[in-house]
Amino acid sequence: MNASDVMSSPVITVSPATPVPEIARFLLQRRISGVPVVEQGQVVGIVSEADLLRLHEADGLPAPRAAPDAPGRLRADAPGPAQGRWNT
Repeated sequence: MNASDVMSSPVITVSPATPVPEIARFLLQRRISGVPVVEQGQVVGIVSEADLLRLHEADGLPAPRAAPDAPGRLRADAPGPAQGRWNT
C-alpha cells in the first residue's frame, strides 16, 4: 500500500494569511485532519487538528466535543461548550 492509496485528493491548501477559524472550518467540513500551508507555490508548513487543539487549550478554553457519529473527530455542529476561536 502506498500514500496514493490513502491520501485525500484534490489537495486543499491554505495560505499563511488564512484565519485560524477558517482553517478549522475547512478541516471539519472536508473531514480532513490537516492542510498544507502554501506561499508562492511552495509548501511552508502544515496545520493539523492537533495544532488547533493545542492553540485552543492554550487559551484556557474547553476543547470542542467530538461528534457522536465520528469518535475522535470534531464536527462543527457537535453540541458542546465551543466558544472563542471555535465559534465563528
